[in-house]
Parts: sequence; C-alpha cells; structure tokens
Amino acid sequence: MKIESVETLLMGNGLVVRIHTDAGISGIGQTACWGYPEAVEQIVQRFSGYLVGQDPFRIEHHWQYLYRMSPFRGTALSGAISAVDIALWDIKGKHFEVPVWELLGGKCRDKIRLHLLGGGSTPETMCQAAKDAVGEGFTALKFDPLVGGYQDMAVARLVMTAREITAAAREGG
Repeated sequence: MKIESVETLLMGNGLVVRIHTDAGISGIGQTACWGYPEAVEQIVQRFSGYLVGQDPFRIEHHWQYLYRMSPFRGTALSGAISAVDIALWDIKGKHFEVPVWELLGGKCRDKIRLHLLGGGSTPETMCQAAKDAVGEGFTALKFDPLVGGYQDMAVARLVMTAREITAAAREGG
C-alpha cells in the first residue's frame, strides 16, 4: 500500500488532513491550530511531497522524518505532524479493521471524565453556559475567563472581569 495524495481542509481555526492510499483507504487527521492555521496547512502541503509514494504503515518513521526535516520547530510544525500522524493511524486501523486505541495498546480505563469547552463573555452568559453543561451531564467545564478585547483592558479591570466570570461559572455549575 502506498500514499497517493494528501488533502487539507481549513475549518475555522482547525485543519483537517485526509491521506488517500492506492488501496482505496483514506485516513483523516485533524489539528487545532489557533493563531496561524494557514501556516499549518502550508506545512502539511509541503509534507505531501515527501509522503506521496510512501508506505502509510511506517508511522513512527514518518513522524521522525517530518520532525527532523524542519530546522525551526514549534507549534505550527507540531500541529501539522499531529494531523498527518492521526491520519496515518486511521489508515492502519481501517486496514486491520480495529480501532486506533486498540493499535495504541488497548483499553486502559472503563470510563473517562469529559469536560465541555465553552463559556461566555459576561458573568450572566458564563453562568448559563455552566448550567447548560451540567444539564447535558458534564461535571467539568473548561473556559477562558479572559474576554475578547482583554489586551486593551487595564490589569485591574482584567483581573476583576476574570474573577467575575470564574465566579459565575462556579455558580452555574
């Protein structure tokens, strides 16, 4: 089996990578790349020159090669490698008809605690978001108490706003 093509799709601040093989199996990987999603996409497109024609099952080899081929490493490179890595594992799982978690060592836990990523820009909307999360069965909420435009706020106002939003999250959840 050989890699035939690498396809990218920007979705907001995320990047989806689809790797196609000559066996008709495609793998999908994704990365969240807040900040410079276009840069991550360009890196993946550069990787495709290396990946096309390669054996998709040599996952660790490809990871090492992609990491070492770039002298300047950082979050954009890591995000690009991550998306390719996930897509290659997806191909391998589909080929052997097993879930990726089985390929990576099997079941470790019977259950895991999930958190909801969300929030609000005011104490009122934050409180409601926390209540909604509890209503959906979540026991944990991850949020950023710094509202948009915080770069322009005075430090004292910024701290007060973050405290108000955090208190509202606790009240709602």
